[in-house]
Amino acid sequence: MTPDNRIAELKKQTAEMLEISESDLEKVNMSDITGYDSMGKINVSLIIEELFEYEIDFDTLDSAEKFSDICNIIVAKG
Repeated sequence: MTPDNRIAELKKQTAEMLEISESDLEKVNMSDITGYDSMGKINVSLIIEELFEYEIDFDTLDSAEKFSDICNIIVAKG
C-alpha cells in the first residue's frame, strides 16, 4: 500500500471510528470531535500503528489541532 493510500485509509478508519464524515474530519478541530476523547486517541493510535507500523505518543495526538497535523507528523516520520 502506498503512503497516499495509507493516509486515505487512516482518514477513512478514523472518520468511521469517530462517527464523523471524512470531509468534516478534515475541517474541524480534533478537540471539537466528541469521540476524540482518551479512548478515541487510543483507537487512532492503534489505527496508525496498524497502517504505518509507527507508534505515536498521546502527547503528539493531544497537540494535533487538525487531522492534517496528525498526517503531517506521520509523513515526516517516513
